[in-house]
Amino acid sequence: GLYPEGSVEDEFEKEKASDAILEALVTEEKRREREVLRALHDFEVWSEILAKVEGCGAMIGARIIASVMDIRRFASKAKLKAYCGVHVLRDGRFPRRRGGEVANWNPTARQALYLLAEQFNRRPCSEWGVKLREYKAKLRAKHPEPVTENGKKRYGNGHIHKMALWRTVTKFVEWLYRE
Repeated sequence: GLYPEGSVEDEFEKEKASDAILEALVTEEKRREREVLRALHDFEVWSEILAKVEGCGAMIGARIIASVMDIRRFASKAKLKAYCGVHVLRDGRFPRRRGGEVANWNPTARQALYLLAEQFNRRPCSEWGVKLREYKAKLRAKHPEPVTENGKKRYGNGHIHKMALWRTVTKFVEWLYRE
């Protein structure tokens, strides 16, 4: 994969280092992140609740706060879960984008919660990381072997992992509502 002058990666690094537009964008991104951090400290929900959750950094916390706004506007935790897209549909299925159906959740909140769940996965010894592992163990005990239904493979390792992530985030939203 090398050519006489060096590797493609080296050339890309040279171009990247001398690209004024990219440099300006990186500088702007850092400036905006500092602004978010300053603004975030003005919210009690950040300093008293979300900042104490291991894995919930400033950017994820800001996304959750910005999308939910005032949690008191939700009459129940079920309405908050539905707004965040971590509820269960009437027929027992987990919500996802399906053809012909309206996605009635906030995509920013749902994405922030998914990113938070991935942070729980990367911190297996944290409070929520332990809960994630517990849900994985329960789901694996309930479904020990992958099953093929209608040509679709279900309950493989990836499926169990995703199910546990969403279950953990659902419980996190319930906890957040109580707090």
